[in-house]
Amino acid sequence: MQRFPEREVDLTSDEIVGYMRDVGFEDVVVRTYKVPMNGWPKDETYKEIGRLQQAQLLMVVETGTKVLLKRALDIDEDESMDLVRRAMTDMKNRAIHAYQKLYVIYGRKPDQ
Repeated sequence: MQRFPEREVDLTSDEIVGYMRDVGFEDVVVRTYKVPMNGWPKDETYKEIGRLQQAQLLMVVETGTKVLLKRALDIDEDESMDLVRRAMTDMKNRAIHAYQKLYVIYGRKPDQ
């Protein structure tokens, strides 16, 4: 698989915390949230978050995925459109309980 090292960002939350402390932030906190990928959760709040996440993903998946498939795997337009259509169908399938981790990292700027 072809890679794009000039654009690659490989940071862990621990590295980001370290960078924040290095530049002077104090009381650095990492919070992790599970964000549902569609409206599968029973809880109404998470269901709405999932619906919003799904809508956002469906808006960008076609263009973004086609570009990545072409550049990284050299997949032709017809095959990439087939994969995109299948992915979009899966994104709408509430029987698939997919989620992504969202990291929120923040700290306090020290008094000067």
